[in-house]
Amino acid sequence: MNTPQTIIIFGGTSGIGLALAKWHAHQGNLVTVIGSNPHKVQAILELDNITAICCDVRCRTQRDELLKRLDTPFSQLIYSIGKYYPERKQALSADESHDMLMLNLQAFQAVFAWASECLIHKKTSSRKTNHSSHHARHAHKFGRHLICGRAI
Repeated sequence: MNTPQTIIIFGGTSGIGLALAKWHAHQGNLVTVIGSNPHKVQAILELDNITAICCDVRCRTQRDELLKRLDTPFSQLIYSIGKYYPERKQALSADESHDMLMLNLQAFQAVFAWASECLIHKKTSSRKTNHSSHHARHAHKFGRHLICGRAI
C-alpha cells in the first residue's frame, strides 16, 4: 500500500480545485483545501477525508497567519485560485483590477515563495502546481503568473 500524500489546495472549494481535492481524497491522500467563502468551506468539511480552512489570501494578514499555521510537510501544493475578467472586451473597474492583481499575482507569489522556503528547509521532494482558467492562459498583462513550477 502506498503512503498517503499530503496535498494542499489553495482554491479547492469549487471548480478545478474541488475536483482535484475530491480525486486526491478518493486516492487516499490527506487533503487540505483553502477557500475564502465560509459557506463553501463549511460544505467541504462535510466531505470525507478533506480538511478545509477559510482564508482570504488577498488579505496579507490572513494569508500570513495561514502560512504560519501550515507547517505540515506537503507532497503537493496546488494553487487553483484565480479570477479572470475579460479586460480586452470590457473596461475593468478598480475593484476588478485589484482582485486580479491580488489573486493572480500577489497572493500567488506569496504562496509559492512560502512553499519554496518550506521545500528548501525541509529537504523534501514535493511539487508545486498552478492551475488557471483557460481564458487566463491567453496573453495579457498579468500572464507571467501562469508559469508552473516543480521543486525537488
